[in-house]
Amino acid sequence: MLEWKVEARKHARFFGFSLLVVCSVLAAHLALDNTVTEVLWVFAVILTSAAAAAYVAAHLFHHVALDGDLLFHMSTQSAVKKFALKTVPLFLGFCLVGCVTLFGYLNGDGSDGTAGFLLYAYGSKIASFGAFVVTVWVLARLVTRLRGLSTQILVSGVLFVAFVGLQVYGHWTWHSLSGLNWSVGSSTEFLGLPMHANVLAVVVGDGGTEITPAMAGSFVVNTVTVVVGAAAELLLFSRGRSRRALATVPVASGSAV
Repeated sequence: MLEWKVEARKHARFFGFSLLVVCSVLAAHLALDNTVTEVLWVFAVILTSAAAAAYVAAHLFHHVALDGDLLFHMSTQSAVKKFALKTVPLFLGFCLVGCVTLFGYLNGDGSDGTAGFLLYAYGSKIASFGAFVVTVWVLARLVTRLRGLSTQILVSGVLFVAFVGLQVYGHWTWHSLSGLNWSVGSSTEFLGLPMHANVLAVVVGDGGTEITPAMAGSFVVNTVTVVVGAAAELLLFSRGRSRRALATVPVASGSAV
């Protein structure tokens, strides 16, 4: 359990501060319910959501693509445990911040959504966080052998945009969506920004009481992304990475008797 505590402590300060900010603004927004608190709430959601995504991506990219914590890579722990140790604490912190923002939007808008819709809303939020974490991890694996940090960041960013773009095209074509009811990550709709984040977003308006085929499709895409990405890491990437980590260990010039 010690290694789990160590990883959790690394991120406790950032996510704790993010939760403090968003919870404080949410409490003021629900208590006062005026234009000023509504504007503050929107900005708090945007800033904390963007900061959390950047924080998670930076830590994963540093660990995977830049060989951060080399001793951790060389440890004898199983590939599953290594992957979980680095992703689960970030994923849980991300979920805590995101679910608070979602709670604020659902309650602030006076939504009377059914239990099934609320379950879908939170499930999709959590699935999108998992998809984001796994996608960043896999893309960092793919650019590991490229030279230059700027090249690695550029290529991984282009691949991420392409991945999202293909989903945009697929959903837009399959479900005949329009710009008024669908977007990636943000919208003029009150419930648009926090409902679905990161890898793929589908806007839910009008109080959010009905699960549309497009909404269900986004949940499926995010869930499949998590499963496929985790399988690729555990079955393909992790084995080669362990061998490369051992190859980087400096060998002493003398021998001990």
